[in-house]
Amino acid sequence: MVPGAPSFASKLIPDFFKLKHYVSKHSFADGNSMLGTGKYSDGKAAYEGKRIYLPKPGDFLGTAAQVKEILGGKGAGLAEMTDLKLPVPPAAITPTSECENYYNAGKIMDGALREHVRGAIAEIEKQTGKKFFDYEGSGDILLISVRSGAKISMPGMMETVLNIGLNEKRVEQMIDGGMDARFVCDVYRRHLQYFGSVVLEAGTIVENGENVSLFERALSAKREMQGVRTDAELSVASLRELISEFKQIIKEAGKEVPQDPFEQAMAAVEAVFRSSYGEKAMKYKEKNSLPPEMPTAVIIQAMVFGNLNAKSGSGVFFTREKNTGEKCIYSDYLPNAQGEEVVSGVRTPVTFKSLKECPFDRKIGRQLFRIADRLEKHYRDMLDIEYTIENGRLNMLQVRTGKRSGKAAFKIACDLVDEKMITEKEAVKRITTDNVLSVLLPQIGSEEKGGCKADAKGVPASAGAGCGIVVFNAKKAAKIADDALAAGKKPPAMMFVGKFTKPEDYSGMIAAGKSGGGVLTAEGGPTSHAAVVCGGNGIPAVVGCRDLRIDIANSRAFINGKEVKEGDFVTIDGSTGEVFARKLALVPPELTSDFKRVIGWANSIAQLPVMANADTPSQARQAVELGAKGIGLCRTEHMFNDKSRIGIVQEMFLAETLEARQGFIDQLLPMQRKDFGGIFSEMTGKPVTIRLLDPPMHEFLPDLVKLERAQAGRDAEGKADAAQDALLERVRALHEENPMLGVRGVRLLYLHPEILDMQVKAIIEGALDAAEQGSKPVVKIMVPVVEVPELFAWARERIDKVAADTLAGRGATLDYKVGTMIEIPSACLSAGEMARHADFFSFGTNDLTQTGLGLSRDDTALYIARLVSDGRLAHDPFKTLHPDIAKLVAMTVRDGKAANPHLEIGICGEQGVDPLSIRKYLYNAGLDSVSGTPMRVPLAIIAGAQLELEGNGIAR
Repeated sequence: MVPGAPSFASKLIPDFFKLKHYVSKHSFADGNSMLGTGKYSDGKAAYEGKRIYLPKPGDFLGTAAQVKEILGGKGAGLAEMTDLKLPVPPAAITPTSECENYYNAGKIMDGALREHVRGAIAEIEKQTGKKFFDYEGSGDILLISVRSGAKISMPGMMETVLNIGLNEKRVEQMIDGGMDARFVCDVYRRHLQYFGSVVLEAGTIVENGENVSLFERALSAKREMQGVRTDAELSVASLRELISEFKQIIKEAGKEVPQDPFEQAMAAVEAVFRSSYGEKAMKYKEKNSLPPEMPTAVIIQAMVFGNLNAKSGSGVFFTREKNTGEKCIYSDYLPNAQGEEVVSGVRTPVTFKSLKECPFDRKIGRQLFRIADRLEKHYRDMLDIEYTIENGRLNMLQVRTGKRSGKAAFKIACDLVDEKMITEKEAVKRITTDNVLSVLLPQIGSEEKGGCKADAKGVPASAGAGCGIVVFNAKKAAKIADDALAAGKKPPAMMFVGKFTKPEDYSGMIAAGKSGGGVLTAEGGPTSHAAVVCGGNGIPAVVGCRDLRIDIANSRAFINGKEVKEGDFVTIDGSTGEVFARKLALVPPELTSDFKRVIGWANSIAQLPVMANADTPSQARQAVELGAKGIGLCRTEHMFNDKSRIGIVQEMFLAETLEARQGFIDQLLPMQRKDFGGIFSEMTGKPVTIRLLDPPMHEFLPDLVKLERAQAGRDAEGKADAAQDALLERVRALHEENPMLGVRGVRLLYLHPEILDMQVKAIIEGALDAAEQGSKPVVKIMVPVVEVPELFAWARERIDKVAADTLAGRGATLDYKVGTMIEIPSACLSAGEMARHADFFSFGTNDLTQTGLGLSRDDTALYIARLVSDGRLAHDPFKTLHPDIAKLVAMTVRDGKAANPHLEIGICGEQGVDPLSIRKYLYNAGLDSVSGTPMRVPLAIIAGAQLELEGNGIAR
């Protein structure tokens, strides 16, 4: 973190801070292949030490990691495409260090940099034969774009300024020189809009809690007035009127566009520097766990015009289908348009998937397809390519690794391995946390979907199904989520519905997606802002739904004529594009063979086995399917929640004599034996750790408050009920003020050892039953909530006796292990002595966090959320391991293994499968396994494998 920087979820970056030499400090291992063909005796990259760099063929670019770190992702792409001699408009790149220098100087532009930029633009003049500085109305005018480009792509978060270099005089000179008046006016209109909104920060107002662009409002009104759908259809007269209106918007904001073209360029460069630490970029960095101090490079490039005429246009090209991963290209293309219109989603583009469908000249299409194929082979990955056609000539503007859905990520990884482009290890390195979570998103149940027809259909933009209440305002969606989390509650599932999405909608989109809902837009294609953001973050999305009409003024929408108000449910299928104006049930996903392959590769790389917490045979089966190498925690109290059992268990606890209690225990024995036998059968050859009964007593007893109210009612009516009165007294006797620290776990078993006897007997018999059916049970019996070694020694002795008696009665033998759950600090402190009696330890990090930090998980959510929001706590300790709890884990491992070198140690709390906890604390902590919810097992497997591949694996 930047020193002194607050949490950027709620605050902007301070006006001034030191970036502490970001580029030299941060190393990103994302590829070490050498780029460029030039040979340098000193081995230096062509841009090294330069304050501005103009790419040319043959330049030595260094490693893939280095070039991205110094020139940013977009700059690296331009440099590589130039080296490959592709048709790239001439460009100059200021390295990320210049952004760093700007902030370290107190946000003051260095005068020397100005001269470097001036010289670079003069060089671009020479390369293009056009004029930027001394245009007198003759020859071609050079206009430039200024773009941001951080090391890691942040779609729509940082700014782009187009058509820099125009002023009043030049506009008239261009028209007088014979250039098409409509084109010139359109370019100038765009120049005023981009410069006004991005550089001058004018023309944006807040209405109903949402940012509204006065430029876009004027543009929309002009289209409506002229009766046209697109900007390209506006007349010269309409464009001239817009120019006047845009000037007035800027003037009313107290701002002015410089008439000196070079001052425009420098103002745009500074605006890009500012945007690197603007609110949108900072929120994106925070939500995607990127370094907040990560600066941007600046790309200054000769403009090419997709809005020149009917033979011009702009597009985005994907080398593979980003939603499914299929090996088929597709492109979004807008004729007579500039690139920003394609990626913003303000217009729905033409989509084509083959040369036959190409909406422009086939010769250009063949050239584009050849270049795309060449680039994919060069980068060895699915790519997102931006291009512009100017008057029948193709220009390549940008290339980057394409955002993709989780399903597509796994398929593309497998296909690239099969095509010999990458290795299995490289495939594993490319999988992200969001990829995994996306694959595990729910789907619409087949029965639900089969029984109804979709109300509308749009473009499938990001796989997975979502269902939630409609919210039309992104800020509102983000606030609903923030307020719920601050109150310690789960946010409601939300469906963010809009005409299209803008970068400032990012937080609301994330909030909707993470709540279980998704994003639905009326405009845009598969490469629009909404599609890219949702695809990269594992959020279900449907865009370009033509049958969606939004009436913001009345907080409603119409889906193919059906009215949907804010707060009503909408369901979408991001895999098919289907939209349902109602609530549909969602079911767990079906895992693809590609997913299983990659998880299998990762499992063979990771050195720390990942187990699952599972309580039933079906959960055990799911755990294996998800890659688990065993069961790290089987909670036997969860087996008693079935209606056929809960009554028996309740009577067992309420029984006042051993004889009465034994009768209910005898009823539970065959049920438990069947439970355990089924799990051992599913997990043949894999370890199964069964925790003896650890019941939250209040969950198994009649409600005390209800019983007391019933008694008060009887007393008021003068009615007597001896049986109910006796029940009340028994419940009062068993009632606990603090159940978490009450009679639970080994304490309950110590008071009622007959329960322990029954469970151990059921475990051994269940294992023998499974063995007789051909299974190979691996049995581990765990004693919970042990605070002192003496109590565990008692439990161990009793378990061994019951097991010996049971095995003797069956005339069988069985290997088994006995261990304890470490969930109380005193157990950590006495780990050495405890280890002498134990075969294994398993940290229960949920309870260890509660007892170690003195925080109740159920009662402090609001407090924890506030600490995280204020930056006083890095993470929720019940999701990511707290550093002080990590110290207890380390101490216990050290002392336990010192006393018993054969001691096995695992973790079975949710923090155990949290990728960040694994990376920071657990992978090299001397553990033998981690365990968590089955659906989070793949996250832990991928995290462990990637640590190994980064060279940070378990020390051997």
